[in-house]
Amino acid sequence: MNKQSELDLIAESYNLYGSKYSRERISSGLLFNDFIEAPIIKKLLEFPMRISNLKVLDIGCGPGIYTKHLLNAGAKVVAIDSSDVMLEAAKEHCMSLPSELFSKCDFIKSTFEAHELNDSKFEIVMATFMLSYFTDLTQAFTKMRKHLGNDGIIITSMLHPIRLFAKNKNSHGYTVGDYFQSGNYVSDFLDSAITIPLRRYNFEQLHTAANQADLKIIQIIEPKADLTCDYPDREKLEFYSVNPSILIMLMGAK
Repeated sequence: MNKQSELDLIAESYNLYGSKYSRERISSGLLFNDFIEAPIIKKLLEFPMRISNLKVLDIGCGPGIYTKHLLNAGAKVVAIDSSDVMLEAAKEHCMSLPSELFSKCDFIKSTFEAHELNDSKFEIVMATFMLSYFTDLTQAFTKMRKHLGNDGIIITSMLHPIRLFAKNKNSHGYTVGDYFQSGNYVSDFLDSAITIPLRRYNFEQLHTAANQADLKIIQIIEPKADLTCDYPDREKLEFYSVNPSILIMLMGAK
């Protein structure tokens, strides 16, 4: 499958199952996205959000969870997603905001790779749970670097490499197979009836791509599930309180 076919399949998959995914995230939340990742992402945004009229690029905005959070704090946001369904869900989610805040967002249907941002610069570039969607990580990082303003930061994330390279997991943890294998893994997180190809990246590949794009990794965060949160599946919470689930990276220009 070539690069364009992969991108088309991803957009089609979210068009088919994005409404269900969006409802779940907005109504009750998903474990990795909303109970493990989101508290850390929002904490990373606490300091920058004090800046008036901050310009933020939200790549792969999905149902607009972070888009709404950013708009509510007064930021100007460009929200990009390749799926019509996800983009409409993001708009709907943000419409409850006062009109003067909602109007600060440009919703754009496109992949990040294809959309021309001209000379736009952003204080924050967001690409949460997006790294595995990029078929060329160096190219993606280079474009993010191009649109990063002075002292700007990039906040991005993916499934943890240990989880991605695990052959299986049981109650005790993961069994890692070939950690150095390259290429895709197949995900069915949207729906068991459809699978989409996503990229595996290990720590060395992440560091190499960042370095080639003239970016420095400021911080790596490996969040644990919080056993005090109100997620209903206690067994999963306990497992992910001692096993990695997500990798979050904070990057800036060298």
